[in-house]
Amino acid sequence: MASVDYTISPIVATASRHAKPNSVLALPMLTNLNSKLMPLGNSLFSLSLSKSISNYMREVKTLSDEIAVSGAPMNNDELVIKVLSGLDPEYTELTIAIWARDSLIGLEELYDKLLAQEVFLKHEGTKQESMVIIAQLNQCSNTSYGN
Repeated sequence: MASVDYTISPIVATASRHAKPNSVLALPMLTNLNSKLMPLGNSLFSLSLSKSISNYMREVKTLSDEIAVSGAPMNNDELVIKVLSGLDPEYTELTIAIWARDSLIGLEELYDKLLAQEVFLKHEGTKQESMVIIAQLNQCSNTSYGN
């Protein structure tokens, strides 16, 4: 025990005689790694679309980069699944179409499709508002002529 560094001597002293030295010494590093990854993973997987697609994707990318730096990089499929699971119900049709593909979409292509869907949804929302305003104007005009 005299040759063991004092910072790890309690770990080595309490380890099983049959434990491999590398596994005993790796435990604190894994615990440290998990203490960094758990909050990042929780943040990533609780993330959902709250503003724009650009902001959402930027947040996903930032968190996934931090997770990668911490030692557990995510592959494309994991990121795509995360992005799709955090979308609002307005994106259900696009999500279904992406799941129906033979192979999962790339993250960049997904981003392009989500931006296009966002533009479409905003355009549709504007059209709906215009139709309501026109209907209200028509109703007011009909009421005015009726008097």
